[in-house]
Amino acid sequence: MTLRKGAYCCYCKRILTPSGTNHSTSFTWDHVRPRSHGGTYKVPCCLTCNNLKGDFTPEQWDRVRAKFPEWWKLFKHRGELLLALRQARWSIAA
Repeated sequence: MTLRKGAYCCYCKRILTPSGTNHSTSFTWDHVRPRSHGGTYKVPCCLTCNNLKGDFTPEQWDRVRAKFPEWWKLFKHRGELLLALRQARWSIAA
């Protein structure tokens, strides 16, 4: 599938750029339920959100976003957000 003009990330709502560009908003497909959990349904999202979401299940990802309500504002501090997500993974896994 290809990127249509005006497509946006289903998580952060930023406008997506074509695949292969070297931007954080580069178009990717995210498995809503990770392949490691048997997922097949995909949604368009940016490279940053796809990397941040990783193999969180939809339920875990919802808990991460609830714990960090303004997570999208931390893109500039990606290292801090990744650390927080890594720490949250252990408390969210249940």
